[in-house]
Amino acid sequence: MKYKDKIKYAEGVAEKLFNNQSTQQIKDHLIAENLSDSDIHKIMESSRKIIGEKYRATIQFKLLNKEPITHSDFNLLDEGEIKELIQMEREALRIIERDKVAQSFRQGVPRQEIINSVNTDFYPKNNAIYQLNELESIRTQNKPTTRFFYVIIGGGILLIGIGLTLATLQGESVRIFTGIMLIGLVIMIKGFVGA
Repeated sequence: MKYKDKIKYAEGVAEKLFNNQSTQQIKDHLIAENLSDSDIHKIMESSRKIIGEKYRATIQFKLLNKEPITHSDFNLLDEGEIKELIQMEREALRIIERDKVAQSFRQGVPRQEIINSVNTDFYPKNNAIYQLNELESIRTQNKPTTRFFYVIIGGGILLIGIGLTLATLQGESVRIFTGIMLIGLVIMIKGFVGA
């Protein structure tokens, strides 16, 4: 199905959902039009996004202020669609919190302050702590001193391997020392490229 057709169908589905037609009735109608399950799934997802745009601000406001979300807030929408919209907004708020943690880390905000600023309704503290640990690990691996260490160690191993290979130049030991040279080369490359 072409994108243009999918959007046309999605707008029609969104209109039907606004008019309180059930999701199952809409799917049955799309099946009757000989659309594949994959196309129907894509159309339904696009229609949820269209509907979500209309109600996004209301849902976010109510979720952030811990207000109850009632069926009357959504102008005749099907109960299943309301749950889907709420779930989509919860996911969007989770991503916002995750990005806020990363942004605060890059700005040098203290770790405890970042953890305390996380809205745990959408992004648990354990996730924030794990994310901060990962970000710190990446920062440590990319420090110039760490990378320089890898270059020096890799270069040393490479030189030892070359020296031993040239000193022996006989059968089986050449393979072993060639392996040592390759290990040294890999460590050096890791130092140049970083994590």
